[in-house]
Amino acid sequence: MRYTRRFPESYNPGALKVTIRKFYRANGASTQVRGVTPDIVLPSVNNEMDVGEGSQPFALAWDSIPAAKFNRLGRVQAHLPELRRRAESRVATDPDWDYVREDIQTYLKAQADKSISLNLEKRLKEREEAEAHNMARKRDQAARATSREKIYEITLSQANQPGLPPPLGSTNASPASVETDPKAVAAAVTGSPEDADEEETPDKLANHDVALREAKRLLLDLIELSRVAAPQPPVAATVPIQ
Repeated sequence: MRYTRRFPESYNPGALKVTIRKFYRANGASTQVRGVTPDIVLPSVNNEMDVGEGSQPFALAWDSIPAAKFNRLGRVQAHLPELRRRAESRVATDPDWDYVREDIQTYLKAQADKSISLNLEKRLKEREEAEAHNMARKRDQAARATSREKIYEITLSQANQPGLPPPLGSTNASPASVETDPKAVAAAVTGSPEDADEEETPDKLANHDVALREAKRLLLDLIELSRVAAPQPPVAATVPIQ
């Protein structure tokens, strides 16, 4: 008897994923559903998306077990209030974070709108308006751009040597996250990656990755606060960061 497939080879019936184990942190808390809660939360479109296991209807619940024996270094906790204050101040005044908040509202509005126009002229007009808005944003960001930051590679053999090695010629930049590129936001809403700008390179996108920029500023703030020295202006306010 010859076996006959019920479905064609190109048919994808889907997949079934089963959680068979949980992971726990040293303090006994599970990473299930909640993940690892950050000390400082920055605005992001990703915060509004239903992604991850926690968005599934039958995800295993969060729980905890007895904590392991470990010593807390406590190097950051004392500085968290000041770090949060500085981050909130920068997020409130940096124009690029205004774009992030705008993208969040755009995403939420698109998610709430369950209808779509089939009128070609209307769709083309909406596309033209979106492209004009994106170009205006890019021009504004380019006008405010500072000089490219210098990247240094520090190896173990150089760590104890005075001074810095010559800067690298190019950066190993990462692509910008969704909330820093308006076309990436549109792609996340419409599911159309074709809308992404082909001319955007990782180096160009990283220049406006405000989350990465704020993370670097927070690291500089932490270094400054950790030093036993006389009060000084915030390091992040005096060091140019792209």
